[in-house]
Amino acid sequence: MDLGELFTPPTENGLMYLPGALGGANWHGAAVDPETGILYVPSMTFPVFFRIIKSDPSKTDANYEWENFGFPGPNGLPFLKPPYGRITAIDMKEGNHIWQSPMGEGPRNHPLLKDLNLPRLGWNLRGSPVLTKTLLFIGQEGKYWEYVPALVGGAKLTEVQTQEIIKFDPKMQVFDKENGELIFELELPLNVTGAPMTYMANGKQYIAFAVGGSIGPAKIIALGLK
Repeated sequence: MDLGELFTPPTENGLMYLPGALGGANWHGAAVDPETGILYVPSMTFPVFFRIIKSDPSKTDANYEWENFGFPGPNGLPFLKPPYGRITAIDMKEGNHIWQSPMGEGPRNHPLLKDLNLPRLGWNLRGSPVLTKTLLFIGQEGKYWEYVPALVGGAKLTEVQTQEIIKFDPKMQVFDKENGELIFELELPLNVTGAPMTYMANGKQYIAFAVGGSIGPAKIIALGLK
């Protein structure tokens, strides 16, 4: 691979980028409390290998196209330090990080790590936030990226593949917005595919969000708060 400064474009030899096309903060957004001026940002560590390759002239007029893919580290563990997926609370008045909490269990139960009794390490999977007066809700997707190329090509998933896709189950995680403590989490049937919303109906509060899409039936799920 080539080496270069920040923003070095991909080459034919390729470069490894961090946070990469999926890492860092992303389109799933952030949440802000207008009363306290605190911003809550989901982000993830997702190094990606980019390179350009010569195009097939029978398929395109472009001379080159690009390819990219993520890659695991030794024994399937990440190269870099955790948390691999996280929520960061930022004081927008001072610019300080108030707290940071992992999103998800992460690979702490990996055979090489399970005896170390590690805390939550976070999954490098997207989390979509919505904020209330006291709580921060994060809808975190499950693991399915290994199937994206087949899905883009229109391949249909078998039942076995569908089960494999959610081996890291999608979850709704609820944090105390003041200190980042995980209060509650609920397993979901499919990936959350956008930021949740909250509304009141007949005196009861609901959290609603979209799931599914390219990896399963597209649905809207609404959870009622007791």
